[in-house]
Amino acid sequence: MPHPKPFTFVAPLLFLILCTSCQTAAGAKASIIAAGGNQTCILDSGGVKCWGKNDAGQLGDGTTEDRKTPVAVTAVPDRVTAIAMGYNHSCAVTESAEVICWGGQPSDQSRIKSDSGFTAVSVGSMHSCALTAQGGLKCWGANSFGGLGDGTTEEHLSPVDVLGLSGGVTSVAAGGNFSCAVEKSGVKCWGSNHSGQLGNGGYESSATPVALPGLESGVVAIAAGVFHACALKTNGEVWCWGENFAGELGDGTNKNNPIPVRVLNLEDEIQSIAVGGSHSCALTKAGGVKCWGGNSGGQLGDGTTTDRNSPAQVSGLASGVSAIAAGGGHTCAVLGDGTVKCWGSNGNGQLGNGSNTDSSVPVDVRM
Repeated sequence: MPHPKPFTFVAPLLFLILCTSCQTAAGAKASIIAAGGNQTCILDSGGVKCWGKNDAGQLGDGTTEDRKTPVAVTAVPDRVTAIAMGYNHSCAVTESAEVICWGGQPSDQSRIKSDSGFTAVSVGSMHSCALTAQGGLKCWGANSFGGLGDGTTEEHLSPVDVLGLSGGVTSVAAGGNFSCAVEKSGVKCWGSNHSGQLGNGGYESSATPVALPGLESGVVAIAAGVFHACALKTNGEVWCWGENFAGELGDGTNKNNPIPVRVLNLEDEIQSIAVGGSHSCALTKAGGVKCWGGNSGGQLGDGTTTDRNSPAQVSGLASGVSAIAAGGGHTCAVLGDGTVKCWGSNGNGQLGNGSNTDSSVPVDVRM
C-alpha cells in the first residue's frame, strides 16, 4: 500500500485485504474475491480471472491493457486456493502450497516456496507477506519503513522471516508501508506509523512487530488499508486504528487514533471485514454489507458520495452476500449464487461491468 490513496490493500491491506476473496467464468460461480488499487480478481474453479487497471501487468493476462470485464489469468499455471491484490501486483497460493506473484512488486522470482508450504498470502502497496503451514510469517518487497518486519529497512527480493512473533500466526494483513498479524498473544503490527497505523499508542515507525493494547486475545481476522487497519473479534465486534480523515475508523469522528477504537452501530454479528484505501466494510452473519469512511467514488455503496464516519448500509445488499473485498476506491461482493457485484470508482474498469462510469450502488460484474 501507500502510493496515492488508491488502494491495499489489502484486503488489504489493503491491503488487503486481504484480504478478501471469490470464483468465476462464463457460467461458473464465484467464491473468493480480492480487490487491489484499481483492479479486482476472482477465483473460478481453481483458476483466476481479473479486471481493471493493468499498467504493471497486475491482471496477469500477458498484457498491460486495462480490462472492463473479467479476463483469465495466464500467469498462474497451477490450481489456486487463495488470491490477494495490492496497489499494482497480485499473488496467489497454489494447491502445492507455493505462492505465485505477478505485476509490479519487487521480487526476484514469481514462484515463491517455503519448506513447510504457504497457506495464505496478503499483498500491500509494494510488499507481500505469506503465512507458512507451521504458523510462521515471511515477507518480501519494498521495506523503506520496516514493513517486512525483519528489523531492517532494506528491500528484500526474496522472503525473510518476520522477527518478534511468538508463533502460531493465524491471520496476516499487508497495508501501505506496514503489516499486521494475529498470533496467540494477540495482534502485532510493524512498519510505517505516521498516522498511528501500528495501533500501539504512538507514531514511531518500527521494523519489528509491536503489540496493540486491547487486542491481546479474541481476534479472528485482520485487514489493512493504506494508512489504517481493522480487526474482527470472536464476539463480532470490529475495532480499527490509524488514519481517520474520512471516517474510516467508524468511531463517529474524523480524528486519527493510534490505538484501536470500536466501530459504532454494528449491532449485527459480523463474520468478515475488508479494508480499502480510505474505507472499511463488514459482512454480517445475515449476509448484509455495511461500509464507512471515504466515499468520493461511491465506494460505500449507499447511493451517495458522502463520507461516513459510522457504518452505512450498502444499497440492495442487506442479505445474501457470502464474501466481500475492498480496493483503493471500490468495493465488491460475492452473492450466494456465485454472482459478483461491485461499486465505487471505475476509471480503469475495476467494477467489471463493461464501463468506466463510477457507481454509488452495486452493479453486476459481467462474467
